[in-house]
Amino acid sequence: MAHRNKLKLLFAGLLLLAGFAVSTQAVSAATAPGLQIAPLRTKPSLSPGDTTPAKITLTNLETDSQDVTISVQRFNTVNEVYDYKFQDDPSTSWIRFPENQISIASGQKVELPYSIAVPANASPGGYYFAIFASIESGSGSESLKEVKRVGSLVYLEVAGNVSKKGTVSSFDLPYVSFSRKVPMTIRLANQGNTHFDADVRFAVGGSEQEGAAVKGLLLPGTVRRLEGSITMPTLPGLYKVTARYSSTGASTETVSSIILYAPYWSIVVVIVIFVGGILYLIRRKKKT
Repeated sequence: MAHRNKLKLLFAGLLLLAGFAVSTQAVSAATAPGLQIAPLRTKPSLSPGDTTPAKITLTNLETDSQDVTISVQRFNTVNEVYDYKFQDDPSTSWIRFPENQISIASGQKVELPYSIAVPANASPGGYYFAIFASIESGSGSESLKEVKRVGSLVYLEVAGNVSKKGTVSSFDLPYVSFSRKVPMTIRLANQGNTHFDADVRFAVGGSEQEGAAVKGLLLPGTVRRLEGSITMPTLPGLYKVTARYSSTGASTETVSSIILYAPYWSIVVVIVIFVGGILYLIRRKKKT
């Protein structure tokens, strides 16, 4: 009995240690060193000639004070999975900070105001900027210095003759599936001159799939590939899968594809029925 009690105490102790390790790891992850920036994304809309105030918030989670440098670059996407490319551009002067360098003490949170000034001759459409906050670490040697930076993305829309036009470039899923979980890919094209949010809902055999929607923001002149999955009904069969694409301020479009769902158990049933039918015919022929 005493031996069992000792084992119970040992087991309880191990559980406490495991819980302490997990909680310590969670706290460490929550307070990981570095520089934090907020918000991660803003979507202002201005007319040519307008100026508006804005701000970012920086938090220094390093163990010592940091000299932070603020810079601005234009960005766009380089492929269908939306990897970003950043570059310098004269239009980055539209975003103006009172100062481009600031010292932040360890644990300090500061708000940095800035303004967005759109020139009066700016063309309508979308303009995309990244505000970077950078810190340097490492030794005094330039070759060994590491630059850490965090960014806040600005999706600016200049009002005027703005076009939000999108379409489905392709909708791909396998012709045959042996599994209930079916992967799919849909490619959306933005044919307008500004950004918008796209939402795609899926239906199988006329029934909308719960939790199968895919969403994404589309930049002008780009094609974005979004991936997801649908769940097939219990019974095998030939099913029509419909994708309904909609977006903010743009048109709605519906595309569809046909898929044969043939789970392995249904193949076994067909084989058994086929073999049984042949045996039945053989026996019947022998009797005659």
